[in-house]
Amino acid sequence: MLERALDGCARPDLAGSYRRSQLDVVLRPAMDEEAAVAEARRRWGRRGAVSIADQWRQARCLVGELCEGPRFRVCGRGATWEAAFLDADARLLNASRRRSDGHRGRSA
Repeated sequence: MLERALDGCARPDLAGSYRRSQLDVVLRPAMDEEAAVAEARRRWGRRGAVSIADQWRQARCLVGELCEGPRFRVCGRGATWEAAFLDADARLLNASRRRSDGHRGRSA
């Protein structure tokens, strides 16, 4: 399945170096900031928002909601918008040790 998807790949050099794994991979274009805002609004309504944290190199993309005043409550963070939304999902399940809302994560 992935080989067929890579046949029309814009970078054929990637198709030649691919090794088939146990998992089927779906290739999607990376989420841009506009799509991230739309996803945040879908999840958290009018208050849904995104931000970029310059001080964190590995996890610059922040997703969450605007609170009273100029406060932004971080619900997820990641190196990409997709990773930030996955982190937000994990925090909902209390599976993340990186929490910004004052709750402690699952103890090891």
